[in-house]
Amino acid sequence: MVGIKKFERYLNIQKEFQDKLTIQNIIQTNATFINEDWIKLFKEYNIRIGISLDGDATMHNQHRKFAGGLNSYSVIEEKITRLKEEGIPFGTLGVLTEKKYVPAKQIYKHMSQIGVNCFDFTPAIYDEEDACALTNKTYFRFFKELFDAHQENFQEEVQIQEEVQIKIGSSPH
Repeated sequence: MVGIKKFERYLNIQKEFQDKLTIQNIIQTNATFINEDWIKLFKEYNIRIGISLDGDATMHNQHRKFAGGLNSYSVIEEKITRLKEEGIPFGTLGVLTEKKYVPAKQIYKHMSQIGVNCFDFTPAIYDEEDACALTNKTYFRFFKELFDAHQENFQEEVQIQEEVQIKIGSSPH
């Protein structure tokens, strides 16, 4: 994340335009640097937060470690708890890959258990030779499973979103 002082300068610049425009600030972060100062800023400016989270500790820690190799999940879970305590709106964004495919029902259950009610997924799209790239078949299977899990455990406040990326000129897998 950009430093808090610099971010506050950006927010103050926006004040010049708030009478002419509707401005909504949303940041995407791994949440590890969120502290009480950031929480105060988020509340003051009504900033929405997107947290990078790929699922439960096992899923998430496969590819999201701190420098030095330490797992990051427990720190992120603490920050999620803190944001919920303060009533700060947030959601999560997870990356889907072929290598770390996990049944969507498992991810849905975990997100519900930790109180995440808005989660978004984006497929990893790399060169066709890259084993991380998500095949179309797996991509659609995941979202079918996810929506089935949502229907089975319907909660009106839960929102599921996806980012669709189409690579022009690539052949379907």
